[in-house]
Amino acid sequence: MALACKVRPLLAPAAVRNLLMPRSSRPSSSSATLIDLPETHTMLRDTVRQFAEAELWPIAGQIDKSGEYPAKQIRQMGEMGLMGIDVPEEYGGAGMDSLAYAVAMEEISRGCASAGVIMSAHTSLYLG
Repeated sequence: MALACKVRPLLAPAAVRNLLMPRSSRPSSSSATLIDLPETHTMLRDTVRQFAEAELWPIAGQIDKSGEYPAKQIRQMGEMGLMGIDVPEEYGGAGMDSLAYAVAMEEISRGCASAGVIMSAHTSLYLG
């Protein structure tokens, strides 16, 4: 006997449609969406994206095939404050919030999934 369960979406269909529309076409009553970031987080995203495109994307395929550890790039990520992004400054971290961690993680993983896993494990398992 199969059990039936009713699954409710996390967002109402209208809210999903609003998120998929260009900003200029959204109803005026629509406020912040999942893609609207505070200015600090937007600057972080842009900086990390530039790093990922310049330093990670070009080596991603090579390190995936060879299994090589990207030591130079991970060191650079540490120098940028990404390896302790949500750790309080008094403990040597960048002192940013969880949203900053998620934004940075998305951009790093976009450039190189292996580097994203390293950052995630370091931040969530080792420091967490």
